[in-house]
Amino acid sequence: MATLRVGTGLTFNGVTGDVNFTGIATAVSFAGNVTGNVTGNVTGNVTGNATGLSGTPNITVGTVTGNLTGNVTGNATGLSGTPNITVGVSTITTINVGTAATIDSSGINVTGVITTSQLSGGCLATISNMSGIHTLGVTTAASTFVTLRHPNQTSNISNGDFVVGTGITVGTTVSAGAGTSSLTLSLPVGINSTANRLAFYKHDKIVTPAIIGGQLCRAWVNFSGTDTVFIRASYNVSSITDNNTGDYTVNFTTAMPDANYCVAFSCGITPNTFAQRTGTQTASAIQVFTSSTGSTTAGTNVANIFASIFR
Repeated sequence: MATLRVGTGLTFNGVTGDVNFTGIATAVSFAGNVTGNVTGNVTGNVTGNATGLSGTPNITVGTVTGNLTGNVTGNATGLSGTPNITVGVSTITTINVGTAATIDSSGINVTGVITTSQLSGGCLATISNMSGIHTLGVTTAASTFVTLRHPNQTSNISNGDFVVGTGITVGTTVSAGAGTSSLTLSLPVGINSTANRLAFYKHDKIVTPAIIGGQLCRAWVNFSGTDTVFIRASYNVSSITDNNTGDYTVNFTTAMPDANYCVAFSCGITPNTFAQRTGTQTASAIQVFTSSTGSTTAGTNVANIFASIFR
């Protein structure tokens, strides 16, 4: 057959033989399965399965939009031209990243587990990020608007940064106004103040042990030293040993790297005043003593004793 021209109103149903075109076949639709050879260019809509394509068919892919969920496996091959493929929101349970891949601060949001051997420096918190931006602000109860009293700090504050201060609900962020002294917060403030001490912390940084290791409290405890000694609340403290009157040992669940740590220790109940001192200090425990003010030897049991460890 030398030439076959197909009009827009013509439909092939279930073609099983060879269909040869020397020109261009333009069809509104091909219904059914085409199992033979189709040569030439095909434009329009094709439904069904296309198998046995010979030669080098010209396949053009337009814009593909939508949501990608789940896992994607396999290779996409044989696309000719420059197909424009656009994927919308991707929700993936697990992303496995090779050593050559980088996740940085360009706006990649992942829900689930990230397995990676390399993170770029742009997404890691610095010591400056950990310190935050500290300034004074004018706050009004039940209002989300804050006016900073030190505009020189505004260039370091970004929308999305977390805000900490008196009357500020935990989790409050800057929703608008970054770069200016007039900020809008995501939640209303609970206090009127002309000098509210505010701190701003980056929301898009990853904290690593290398950055915060020396800043962390390694252990702390709030315990009663009278009658039967008991712990009210604690972190990394397994037990309290009651050695004698006003003599206690705080035992760590996980030992310190060594005994060269700093101890913050206090006690007392108003209006009584007590003195305190530390005793034997090892990697696994710290001994503390409490006594009445003015007494250097006699110990005194105290109801409220507080200790925290930094290393």
